[in-house]
Amino acid sequence: MMRRRGRPGLVGTMARTAVVAGTATAVVGGVSGRKAKKNQASADHSRQSTKPPLNLSSSWPTCSPRWTK
Repeated sequence: MMRRRGRPGLVGTMARTAVVAGTATAVVGGVSGRKAKKNQASADHSRQSTKPPLNLSSSWPTCSPRWTK
């Protein structure tokens, strides 16, 4: 059987293009997924740190003028 020399034919070019496109899609998907996880973790962390601390020392207000005589 004779082998072609030189430039690849139409089918070879299409196959190479499909491989490159598939690889690029996989890389972009992986980067996007990693970035989304990182952003979610950052949002979860900032959401946790913005909660006010619970004041468990007393249940009645101590500084309100309405409660003092």
